[in-house]
Parts: sequence; structure tokens; C-alpha cells
Amino acid sequence: MLNRNRILFSQKLEISLIAVLVILSHALTPDTDAKMMSADASEENLAQATYIIEREIVPDIDEIIVLDAGHGGVDSGSVGENGAYEKDINLAITLKLGEYLTENGVQVIYTREDDQVAWIDTTEDLQKRIDTGIHASASYFISIHLNSSEYNDGARGFEIYTDGRSDDIVMLASSIQTALNGLAYTADRGIKNTHEMGSLYVVDQNPVASLLLELGFISDSSDLTYLNSSYGQQEIAKALGKAILTHLI
Repeated sequence: MLNRNRILFSQKLEISLIAVLVILSHALTPDTDAKMMSADASEENLAQATYIIEREIVPDIDEIIVLDAGHGGVDSGSVGENGAYEKDINLAITLKLGEYLTENGVQVIYTREDDQVAWIDTTEDLQKRIDTGIHASASYFISIHLNSSEYNDGARGFEIYTDGRSDDIVMLASSIQTALNGLAYTADRGIKNTHEMGSLYVVDQNPVASLLLELGFISDSSDLTYLNSSYGQQEIAKALGKAILTHLI
């Protein structure tokens, strides 16, 4: 794995430098239009070129990831003080995460991709989500949720739930914890073991290695502002995606 990561790094560095040289050559050309190219545009082109190259040199990944946007349909989940539904925020982040992983060569399967869900019974709902991973022979099942308490009672932060069934799933949880801490948008409430904190159906009844992420408190105005923003959702999705990719390769 170490040699592969070194190769990946050197490839990224080499191609990024090539992208820099290409952009500089355009900037130095006597062509008037090229001279007028803005610094912002150059940076955007470089970022785009590097991003595309990184996608192309990521090793083949055989694992299948099931992404589960918590709640949905008649089940709104928790509701923010501003009327925001947990189910909608869960879905937005899940779809952005899935897009990031797919673009980087990971096969993603969703338990839901919109708010139209067929199930209305809680147990049936949760089992159908688990069945999605079983039928896909998935390697990991990641469920996205938000926490809730009394409005603005001081409770805030993210939590990661696992049953600790293997070192591998604990390592993935740890990678995600580090990635979310890097965003510094809320507090870190830690990695919780469901055997100690109380059973969670999609984790403890799931034969697929599973994590349930509580990405913040919808009842906290600071957490909610970030979680309900397009920017915050994109940043969280990207951080989660990078953590998952790092773990897979």
C-alpha cells in the first residue's frame, strides 16, 4: 500500500507540475487573449486539471459502498427550529458524497435517491435498507443522520457509531473522525460503540460492515446553519469521500 501511495503521489505531483507549465505557457504567450487570462481563471484551470488527473490515476477499487440517507417519505426525522427536515439534509449530503465517490471510481448504491420511499413501517424500513447492502454484496454500509436535542440547549457536534466488529471498520470510523475534525465546523463527540451506547438496527443487525454518522445537531443553530447550507454539505461530503477513499486504497 505504501509503494502504491508513493506512486500515486509522484504521479499527481508530476502531472500537476505539467499543468502549471501549460498554464504559464499560455500566460506568457504574445496572444492578447491569453495575456488577459485572470489569475483566478488560471487557478481554476489548474485545480480542474489536477482534480481530473487524480481521478484518472486512482487505482481500481473493487469495494461497493452503500450510502443510506436516514429517514425519508412520511418520516421527516428531526426538525430544525427553522423548519428544516433532517431527511432532506441527510439526502443532500448523501447524494453529494455519492457523486464524489463515483467520480473517483467507487461503485455506490443508495438506499434512497429521493424522498419517495415505499416503506412506512419502521422495522420494514430499516430492514429494506440493510437488504440493499446484502443484495449488492457491499463492503461497507454508511448511514447519514443528524442528531437532535432541545433547541439551542448547548448540545452540538458529530458522533460516529460502530459495533466495533473489526479493526477495519474502526479504522474507517477513525479516518472519518479525523476528516470531520479538519472542517472545524462543530465539536467532536467521539466514536461510540453501539454495544455500550445502545443498539442501532442498521449497524447491529447488518451483516455488512456499517457506520452510522450523526453529523451534527439539527437543534443547534450553529450546526444547522452549516449543515443546511450548500457549502457545508459539499465540504462534509468531500471530507467524508476523501476519508473513505484513503481507507480503500
